[in-house]
Amino acid sequence: MKRKDISRLKEQLTAAGNYPGVKFRYAYSKNMRRIDTEMAALEDTARDSLKPSPEFIAFQENVEAIKKTHGEKDPITGAPVLKQDAQGNTHYVMTDMAAFTADVLKFQGENKAVLDARDAQMAAYNAFMEEELDILFHKIPDADVPEGLTAAEYSGIAFMIADDEDLDRPRGTLTVMK
Repeated sequence: MKRKDISRLKEQLTAAGNYPGVKFRYAYSKNMRRIDTEMAALEDTARDSLKPSPEFIAFQENVEAIKKTHGEKDPITGAPVLKQDAQGNTHYVMTDMAAFTADVLKFQGENKAVLDARDAQMAAYNAFMEEELDILFHKIPDADVPEGLTAAEYSGIAFMIADDEDLDRPRGTLTVMK
């Protein structure tokens, strides 16, 4: 499992969370806690690693100023005219798209090092999220899995169902899932 898949794993475990059984509930709770801990660590990592540099923030502010310069103004208030697209995103209405594009491309060229640094920052984070994640999950024998799980629910909790090799290990040993 890759780091980017941890939220999907939590959804799958949550979907099977209302079933009874002491051993199942115990494994469910332990595994949910481990997933939550990993997700919190990934959120902290994202917040810290994806924080834009002061130079990139200044770059974005300057692009915003270019948009305002080339954007249509309300004749009464002088405020920029904004338009919402089908996805709900708000955009400036440009008076001269060619001039705006030329200015932005020129500004991007002048700030290539800032943009390259941001691209490298994003690429490093994305590569990190593509790496395999190892979490020690608490496993239970198939006999302790509650009856009535749908095929999808069973598939979603398969990571916590012990196979014969896991059952041969001494008690108290955790298994690494890859």
